Amino acid sequence: MNTALVLAMSFFCASRAFPQDSPVVDSAALHQSRVITEVDVVPGDVVPPWWEEAVHTRRRLSRWTYAMLNALHIKTKPHVVERELLFAVGDTLRQKSLDESERNLRAYSFINEATIEAYPADSNGVRVLVRTSDNFSLAAGWILESGGGSDRIGALVTEKNLLGFGKEIAAQYERERNRSRGTTETEWLFQYKDPRLIGSRFALQVSASRAYLGNEFMTALARPFTTTRTRNAGGVEFYHFTGRMRLWRDKVPVAELPVTTTDTYAWVAHAWGEASKRTKLQAALRLRNTRHTDTPLLFATWLPRDTIRVSRVAYEPSFTISRQWTSAFHKLRNLDDYDTVEDVESGTNIGLTTGFGLPSQPTHNPYGLAGAFAEWCAVRGEHVTAARLQVSTRLADDQGSGRSSWSNREVAAYLHHYYTGLPWQTFALNVNWRSGERMDGPYQLVLGGDRGLRGYSANAFEGNRRIVLNAEDRIFSPVRVLVYRLGFVVFADAGYVWQPDRRVDPRDIRANIGAGFRVYNNRAATGRVSRLDIAWNVRGQRGFMISGGSEQLFDLFNRRPTPTR
Repeated sequence: MNTALVLAMSFFCASRAFPQDSPVVDSAALHQSRVITEVDVVPGDVVPPWWEEAVHTRRRLSRWTYAMLNALHIKTKPHVVERELLFAVGDTLRQKSLDESERNLRAYSFINEATIEAYPADSNGVRVLVRTSDNFSLAAGWILESGGGSDRIGALVTEKNLLGFGKEIAAQYERERNRSRGTTETEWLFQYKDPRLIGSRFALQVSASRAYLGNEFMTALARPFTTTRTRNAGGVEFYHFTGRMRLWRDKVPVAELPVTTTDTYAWVAHAWGEASKRTKLQAALRLRNTRHTDTPLLFATWLPRDTIRVSRVAYEPSFTISRQWTSAFHKLRNLDDYDTVEDVESGTNIGLTTGFGLPSQPTHNPYGLAGAFAEWCAVRGEHVTAARLQVSTRLADDQGSGRSSWSNREVAAYLHHYYTGLPWQTFALNVNWRSGERMDGPYQLVLGGDRGLRGYSANAFEGNRRIVLNAEDRIFSPVRVLVYRLGFVVFADAGYVWQPDRRVDPRDIRANIGAGFRVYNNRAATGRVSRLDIAWNVRGQRGFMISGGSEQLFDLFNRRPTPTR
């Protein structure tokens, strides 16, 4: 059976599956007695038959390529989609349940589209049609680097939807040979994520890695607030690291400080109130064990002045109370992921944390814990704004360290604004602040390269306080080749990093301007946006820098693991 016949049959079957001539039901206009009498779940491939491009293209090569993409992909199992639905046969039809089920499905990276619609079934009932399409969940790559007296070679693979069951697995291996020292180091990483352990609402995550700077292991089991109606949540986490922390100066490493960290964290939470106004109370217990041992390995006779190395073992019970106001949920496009639907929740969320620490060493006094956070998002027409501020500190009297008040104060904040009113483009603005003062352990922030300043070398500047400003005009061209779209960007970056005891000098602010290319894969589960940027620095030493990577340099809610956070 040839490919054209297979596609024709799939399109015919798909057309029979959907009631094209039946009107979609507006559940808000229905009487409360209308109940759901039938639920049809139709998971789709990477390129489903109802996708607009697949329907209208007449090119044989495109159809053959789409068929190959589907053949190389294992489609999501129907029960993976069904378990995210917040309604069942016999329930009263409510639009909120349909909308929230859509958001639950789109939250998975391996699902591209999720639409849930209701159609008349009989005089007293409705039929609900759940239709999804997949992202291509398998990603592989290689690592080939040479420079600075060393060679690196490696490979990585990630599967976001293992065998169609919604599990995630990732592995990476690297081998580095240092020609100057005559040494060879191997690094590896393994990660497994199960968002629905044994079909339950518990999420499991396990990761382990071995790298030149140390060995790391992490595992977490949690039952989060999965919907706006979830009342209880909880979890436990365990993290262990043994290795060295590297410090930088003038783009080169100057020290490696040995450290062993073990962190065990357990929490429970309860929520009150309606979906639009919720109060949450969380109780947590953390066991912190940080030990600084041995003599630092120095590459130069320099260390930051605030590099205090205080070993600490302590129990930290804490309580967090928060209040959340949800204004609305929005389905937007062309923010960070081009034409893919991006769910944005507008509203405000504020919270306060208080607690205390009980050190195991009698020479260390008990100390207080304090923190606060505030989140805000607003969508007004073509303007989308999101902001977050988080402050935490430990009120300690550390014997032998000369401190008699607060310590370990960390502040992190960002403000993002997007304007989508221009044709074929989005203007995006990022302001990002981070600082740490009077820290128990070494604390360093670097700036340069993909860490906010694309016109300068990586790790070119260092300090304990950092501010970064980025402005991008993201241009979405109509050029599309199969599942890829071409885009462009014009950008400007500015940043400053300094020590707390140093006077702020505006003349030290670094800035660059530039332009770049974007290639977007609208059917990928990870690495959807590939970028290549060319930047010209306008402060300090003049010159060009070329950088590239996956994903945007920043995104609306700082959720992706980009180097800027």
